[in-house]
Amino acid sequence: MSGLFGALRASANSLHILEYSLATVQNNVLNASTPGYAKQRLLPLPAPFVPEQGLPGGIVPGQVQSLRSEYAERSVRQETHLWAHFDQFSKDLAKIERLFDISGQSGIPGALNKLFQSFSAWSLAPNDLVPRREVIDRATEAAAQFAETAASLNTTSTVLDQQIREAVETINNLASSIRDLNVQMQRDHHARSDPSLDARLHATLENLAEYTDFTALFQPDGTVTILMGGQVPLVIGVRQYRIEPEFAGSETRILDSDGKDVTAQAATGRLGAMLELKNTVLPSYMSELNRLAASLADGVNAMLAAGLDTNGNPGAPLFAYDSADEAASTLRVTNITPDQLAAAAPDAPLGNANALALAGLATAPRLDGLSYTAYYGRLAATIGQVLHGSRSNRDTHEQLLLQSRSIRDEISAVSLDEEAARLIELQRAYEATARVIVILNELTQTTIDMMR
Repeated sequence: MSGLFGALRASANSLHILEYSLATVQNNVLNASTPGYAKQRLLPLPAPFVPEQGLPGGIVPGQVQSLRSEYAERSVRQETHLWAHFDQFSKDLAKIERLFDISGQSGIPGALNKLFQSFSAWSLAPNDLVPRREVIDRATEAAAQFAETAASLNTTSTVLDQQIREAVETINNLASSIRDLNVQMQRDHHARSDPSLDARLHATLENLAEYTDFTALFQPDGTVTILMGGQVPLVIGVRQYRIEPEFAGSETRILDSDGKDVTAQAATGRLGAMLELKNTVLPSYMSELNRLAASLADGVNAMLAAGLDTNGNPGAPLFAYDSADEAASTLRVTNITPDQLAAAAPDAPLGNANALALAGLATAPRLDGLSYTAYYGRLAATIGQVLHGSRSNRDTHEQLLLQSRSIRDEISAVSLDEEAARLIELQRAYEATARVIVILNELTQTTIDMMR
């Protein structure tokens, strides 16, 4: 009788464990679309089977195990921050590229072409008032185009500062969420095996990876330490360390909780792309634009000064600007009058030699062996090449990210087909165990009847 009762207990215990396994499958199915969730498995263990010692065998509950692969998670996070970096860089650089027209029909190149054409038309009628006024009008348009482009670049810089501020705030908010999860992990030992908290943690880590590169160190107490760039602490245990942007001067910096400059540790991800554009790319393009504006103004003014106006005086300057560092944004036409434009050379007071020389500026090598329009074209082409390279890198890392996620999903994502097969397996095991219980119950009843 003791053997029958032991078998009944073992079978009943098996039903309980199968029911627990069924609940695990159900939880997987319900969380199939939950961000960050990794499928769980209850792995039963065999119970000792020693009948002579009253050990009837069967199964005992094991641990519910997560099938998450931290290696696969790190791979996804790595590709996420690289893809996000080039994605952000491409989006913002595309806005800058639109400011640099390369068709020659509008913007700075269009205005330069019209200015040189006005010089050419003036050379045909050097003493006519109409083409002289046309030169001043076209010069005014060219100066306005330089100023407009420079203002747009400055506006882009301001927008980038706002984006950086928002990105830093997002990073701090995500770090705060990780800190809150660490608090739960440290307070409650059972929380460490809670699949919902684990899902929230890894979903938060993946979101954080979009904005910056970091190292996640999982501690024995269930907490996770986050180090931006592998060095700057964002979260350690139950403490958060905020980072802050600093916009003093022309360069934007990122400061840690102690006020130390940690910009170098925020070099990738969306934040890194914004910093690169603000601190390196935009200043470079602005410098090139200032150089072009200053050279144009100095070249035209020097050539006018070398000629004679209608009164026989040296030509007055056509352009002015405040400083070489602000040439594009401050470029303007002086108060010159049409009769002060110098069309003639000193040796031919009533000729057009100086006007012809000004028209020749359209093709004359003035900057790095290039004409003004060619120099501008090189700048615009450089922006286009950088944008093309960034988009190519974005597309490459997008494919690598998709591959990383696919590999991770094969390991830990919930497959409804797999869970359905698992459900059928449990159902059959449940039915078989129930049948064993029925048989054992009948044997027990028969034994009892025989003893009567």
